[in-house]
Amino acid sequence: MKPLDELKAGLADPETLGGVKQALAQTMKLSQPASREEIVMELEALATHHPHQDRDEVGWKLWANAWVQDLTGVPADILRSACVQWRRNDDAFMPKPGKLLRLIEPIVAARNGILQRGERVVQDMEKSAD
Repeated sequence: MKPLDELKAGLADPETLGGVKQALAQTMKLSQPASREEIVMELEALATHHPHQDRDEVGWKLWANAWVQDLTGVPADILRSACVQWRRNDDAFMPKPGKLLRLIEPIVAARNGILQRGERVVQDMEKSAD
């Protein structure tokens, strides 16, 4: 029987349950929101590839604060992936936060779905082990 079939049938051994729990914990850790510093670092990296307005120091701080506010709650790896995706497209200009969020939202939704399914699998496995 394949491992996925074992999981569905609740026949997986404790080692498999431990592996599923470990994968779920790693995915949960990846899903933690990016820190302010991580957001700013990704934005600075993205901004180096696009023309931008001249701003004084206060203007840059206001710009960064607005972006941080809009991107708060986004996991760092997903933000990084969205920035790379934008950088590789044909658009010559820095995106607005909403455009970047449109790239981010489906990835976050997919990850949340995986987490929910993983939690149900663990619960089912634990019930079948009792």
